Amino acid sequence: LLYWTTIIATTTVGTTLADFATRSVGIGYPGGSLLLLGLLLAAQQDAACVAILDEAIELWDSCASRGCHLHCQAAAALGKFHYETGNAYAARIALSQAIGLFRARGEEDPMELAMVLNNLANVFSDRGAYDDALVHYQQALDISAKQEWDPQRDEYEQSYQWLLFNTGVVYNYLQRYAESE
Repeated sequence: LLYWTTIIATTTVGTTLADFATRSVGIGYPGGSLLLLGLLLAAQQDAACVAILDEAIELWDSCASRGCHLHCQAAAALGKFHYETGNAYAARIALSQAIGLFRARGEEDPMELAMVLNNLANVFSDRGAYDDALVHYQQALDISAKQEWDPQRDEYEQSYQWLLFNTGVVYNYLQRYAESE
């Protein structure tokens, strides 16, 4: 019974994801397969996923659905992966692409845009480019300030606290102590 339940469940999920990639996103079966494989490898934090995710995003870029929410998230995830694996140059490129994609979507995903801005600012801060970091932290704070918060339920609360902390640290490095508080 467990065997057949597993077979039916994985077949259903696979078919649903393939239909989504082919029909809704428009990247076809090969693009969907590459994307799923890349995301699976990224979850394992395997460096081999970088090339696969890059290829999947290139396929996605060439499609009519460019800029859909999942595309934005994929570019942001790739940037975060590059950052966490120490490739600041690739992280900056992917995070900048994600920011452009989120901005093109308008006000649909403001807090996700704020978190990607925070991640790009982290890349600059880690490299000592504090003025560049501060620009991105401030943009993220400006977006965050416009949101209604429910600290009991909001999934972004911890990220927002880190954003405030990171901004204060950069002000401290720039010896702008009054602003760091």
